[in-house]
Amino acid sequence: MKKLAPYLVLVCVSALLYLLSIRGSAGNPTPYQIEFELNSSGKSFETSQERSRWALILSLYHNRSFAIDQFASMGTPDIGYIKGHYYSFFPPGASIIALPFFAIGRMFDLSQLAVFSVPALFALATMLLIYKFCSRFNLHWTVGLFSAFAYGFATSTWAYSVTFYAHVISGFLILSGLYLTCFDAKRSFLRVAAVWLFYVLAVWIDYPNIFIYFPIALGLSLNFISITPKNKNYLVDLRIKYLVAPLIFLAGIGLYGYYNFINFGSPLAFSNAIPRIQDLKDIEKSIPESARNAGQSLDTRNMLNGLYTFFLSHDRSLAVYTPATLLFLFGLGYLLNQDKKREILILSVPATCLTLYIMFGDPYGGWSFGSRYIVATMPELIILAGLGLQRFAANIYIKLIYTLVIGYSAAVNLMAALTTNVIPPYVEARHLGLDSTYIINWRMILGNHLSSFFYNTLLGKSVPAIMFYAAIGIVLIILFSFLIWYPKYDRHHQ
Repeated sequence: MKKLAPYLVLVCVSALLYLLSIRGSAGNPTPYQIEFELNSSGKSFETSQERSRWALILSLYHNRSFAIDQFASMGTPDIGYIKGHYYSFFPPGASIIALPFFAIGRMFDLSQLAVFSVPALFALATMLLIYKFCSRFNLHWTVGLFSAFAYGFATSTWAYSVTFYAHVISGFLILSGLYLTCFDAKRSFLRVAAVWLFYVLAVWIDYPNIFIYFPIALGLSLNFISITPKNKNYLVDLRIKYLVAPLIFLAGIGLYGYYNFINFGSPLAFSNAIPRIQDLKDIEKSIPESARNAGQSLDTRNMLNGLYTFFLSHDRSLAVYTPATLLFLFGLGYLLNQDKKREILILSVPATCLTLYIMFGDPYGGWSFGSRYIVATMPELIILAGLGLQRFAANIYIKLIYTLVIGYSAAVNLMAALTTNVIPPYVEARHLGLDSTYIINWRMILGNHLSSFFYNTLLGKSVPAIMFYAAIGIVLIILFSFLIWYPKYDRHHQ
């Protein structure tokens, strides 16, 4: 029972916090409501991320089609037009996963809340996996809980877990493959196959995952051959399962190619590269997106601006929006022997993601909150941060840094979870006379403009939003302070 207690605490506390912050309202929203009434900042469908994916859900449910012709107008500007049909710019994976939730929720007049619960469920699953990671590294249970809660409620993951984005789903699939590769893949063919299955599922969720997940696939494949010295000879062991299992990935990618061929005319024609439609009234206004492929959209000349954007800028950087992830620096070098290889593999995933996006022409992620491109690899950074907390368990100054950083991160990201993700990047905001920081979120709280279903349904008429925000924030600060300061162990705890 003692071993289950941390998991129960994790599930119960997280479920409560997601219940308090999940966005939307009861009911089955109509296409008209989504397009014209629920599309403003702080509403359920404030960005085309939600609307375009929702349009695909509606088309799959009602028309059994990936073309969103009947619902296309709600998804602009993230829709394209090709071969006489409209399509969502986004990969279909997230919408396919959410489809049964939509069907069940629709029966109870809760379709929007049911779909928006999908990222929250994946976030909770990721938190449980983070705790499991920490347990396998023999970290204290409080460190495991700290890491899990830090990921869920002290990073920008929170803002993307209470609405319908794909980043959190990607994060779970990537971490699942990483966990199996680090600890369990050598045990059976099924576990090796699962790593490759998670790989192809991640690609169906978001295209860049084919690069971000690659270090995991490479680390797994290195086990294909084992060379052991014996006397003056060497024993060579070829493990066939590592050669056969990738066929699962190839089959899944082949199916994706078939999907692209049927819908867009070529196995290599992805949905985000078809002509974009800004206005359905005039198809001639479509903008060719031929430059939106991996080879041409990545440029090393973008790296300096990308690094500044991700680490120092006031409108997107990790330092301003999610400094909790930067605590990973304290964990580097802590693991020894066999675990050193695991540490390198863990670090390689966010490093690959960062390298990819600092070369991208738009490191800002559009109108979004913080560095949303990094959300999928935040679990790995937080695990390393947990290693750092264990490492400096007796250092009160480091623990003070952890307390201040986590408290600040939780306060900032709670604002986003309760209000909006629509923050314009400075490069656009300066020309429009708009703010480009979380001051936008703070003003919404002061103005009692929250997106929380719980608050708007039960408390909106009686409790000021600032009190609701403060109550949750205080609980988080107490929780994190306990997990950081209470433990009575040294850095060598087993």
